[in-house]
Formats: sequence, structure tokens, C-alpha cells
Amino acid sequence: MNKKHIQAIACLVGAVFVILGIILHFLVPSILHKKIMEALVLVNMSDSEVFSAWVEHPVPIYMKFYLFNVTNPQDILINSSKPTLQEMGPYTFREYRQKVDIQFSDDGETVSYKLHKRFDYLPNQSNGSLMDNVTVLNVPFMAMAMETEGKLNLAEMMILPQIIKIYKATPFVTKTVDELLFKGYKDNLIMYLESQSGKKILPNGTFGFFYERNDTYDDYSVSTGKKDLKSYLEIHKWNNKSSLGWWNSKYCNMINGTDGAGFSPFLKQNKKIYMFIDELCRSIYLDYEKIHYKSGIKIHRYVLSPSLFKSPDIKPENKCYCNKTKKCLKSGAFDISPCHKGTPVVLSLPHFYQGDDSYNNAVIGLNRSENRHRSILDLEPDVKKIPRNGISSYVDG
Repeated sequence: MNKKHIQAIACLVGAVFVILGIILHFLVPSILHKKIMEALVLVNMSDSEVFSAWVEHPVPIYMKFYLFNVTNPQDILINSSKPTLQEMGPYTFREYRQKVDIQFSDDGETVSYKLHKRFDYLPNQSNGSLMDNVTVLNVPFMAMAMETEGKLNLAEMMILPQIIKIYKATPFVTKTVDELLFKGYKDNLIMYLESQSGKKILPNGTFGFFYERNDTYDDYSVSTGKKDLKSYLEIHKWNNKSSLGWWNSKYCNMINGTDGAGFSPFLKQNKKIYMFIDELCRSIYLDYEKIHYKSGIKIHRYVLSPSLFKSPDIKPENKCYCNKTKKCLKSGAFDISPCHKGTPVVLSLPHFYQGDDSYNNAVIGLNRSENRHRSILDLEPDVKKIPRNGISSYVDG
């Protein structure tokens, strides 16, 4: 075989490898894409890794509570001074989520279940004790004041201050962290008013920011991805409702996205991610930010959208979240009293991060920080799984 023959064969072999490389370049990702899509569809198989991870998420979830202690309550009441706040915490809880009573539809396109949520306190990961005393605004007292404002007759206006004095109710209360979070505490004034009016104001006459929110069950119906993986794990119904009834439009009452345990694979980078958060009484969305690497794994980072809690003056679409009986709040605060039976509860990001400056200037002791106070979500881009330690968020009370 002469030199020309060898060169010709080498060129032919090289061309074959180039063609093969081009084919594999396009074919392998397509095959991998198809295999991932097939594997992710939820099916009723106890030995399925996807199914088992969906039933009980393998990534630990931690809830960290920070409470603000009001250090000058008397000075506020007597001299109208600015509240001085002392941040306490975090008080860390491990959140367990398990799906029970799982039932697939006959066509396999949806699955219904009860989501069991439980919170266990982790003292070794906390800065403080559940027995720490914290002075905060007396929420039941303030709710009563707001509810009765302008509605009492002359006799009631004369009697109510005496009743308040008898029960020693004040605008501020000092309670333990345990009482303010899940355990709750009895409010004697509210219990008396309930007995006189025959109306239920608080469950068991008890208030706590998360009272009756531990060891709970919520009903869900979601897509399995069998019909279309673009709707993978998206919620069809929550507690037998396909839409919420608290807000002022069809748009704001929509239940969008998943419960946060998983997402549709192969999402485009510029696409928002939607989640329904029952504690917020609404769906939220996160914006894509960037690609980064964690332990050598390519990760897509999403951040809570800055427009989520913008005032209607800046983002008109948010007007339907305004309380019908009150003025719309400024940017950075979200009134959830409609879904808490009128109890005046307003949510914000920690330290009024991304909120109107007037909130921050009204008190002493806040220190907004992007690094500490923004909420992020890290996802593996192909299968949209949450990697270990992938969620970072903060909750303040």
C-alpha cells in the first residue's frame, strides 16, 4: 500500500469520525433529554427513585425565625418615640414534608395527596432558646382596636376602656419565643369578648404567629407530567380549590406553579419560576439570575422577583392584592389579613429589604443587606432538582 492510499484512508476515517461526532453532538443530548423526560413522569411505583423522592423530599428544609424585640415600649407609648428593635435568633426548625393518601387519576395525568408538614426545633442550630422572652406588638389587641374603630356606640366606648383595664391589655406584650411561634398563648381579653359576643375571634382563644400551623395536612392535586412535562408538578387544586377567594381579581386569585418541591425540567433561562406558598396566601415568582457551580455541578440561580411586593403605583398589576377596606401599602409590605380572618398581619422581606425607605426610617435597629436578606433558589438546570443546601431564604416575625 503506497503513501497516497494511506493518506486517502486516513482522510476517509477522519471524515467518518467528524460526521459521527456531529451526529452524536446532536443525537446524544436529544436521547438524554428524552430519557430524562420519561424518567421524571410520576408513576405509582414504590420502587421508583423519582416517586420516592417526590413523596418525601430528600433535601433537608430548614426554617429560621428571627424575632424583633421592642426594647422601649413605654417610651413609645408615653413619648411617641421611634421603636428600637433588637434582632433575636435565628430559632431554627427542621421542616418535614411527606405526601400521604396518594391517589392517581385513572388516566395517570394527575395525582392527589395530603401534604403533611411538621416542624421540629433544632437547639444546636439556634441562637437562643424557645424560652427567651420577646416584647412585640400585641396583635390581638391591635386587631380589636382596628376592628372596632368608628363602630362602637357611646355606651360601648365608655365601657371598653374599663374592660381593657381589668384584663390589663396593652399595645405591647412580652411572651416566650415558643408562645409567639407555634405554641401560642391565651388572650384573656379576646376570650371575654368572644363570650359576650358569641363570635369566634381566635382559635381556642389563642394567638401565635404560627399557631395550629405545625403537624398540619393540606390537600393537593398536581400534574404528573404524563400529558405534558411543561406542567410537571404544577398545582391543579389546593384544599379542593382551583383558585383563591381572598383577592380582588382572577389574576391575583390564580394558583400558579408547584409547591416548591420540584419544577419542570429544561426550563429556558429567561423563564420565571412560579411557586404557590400557602403561608403567603398567594403564588410567587422568581427571576433567573445566573449560572454558577456548586461542587462541580452546574447550577441555575433564581431570585425572588423585586416586583413581587411593589406598590401599585410602581406595578399596577399588584393592585388586586390591596385590602378592599384599606389603602394600598407602599412597596415592600404585603397585607395578608384577608386570608387570616381580618387579623392585621403584614409580611415583608427581612429588615424591609427592597421596601420603601419610610418603613426602615420609622424604627431604629434595622440593617438591610442584600447578602443576608434576599431569597434565592438554586436548581440543577436539566432536571430542575433542588441541590443540597440549595434554598436560602429568611423569615422575620
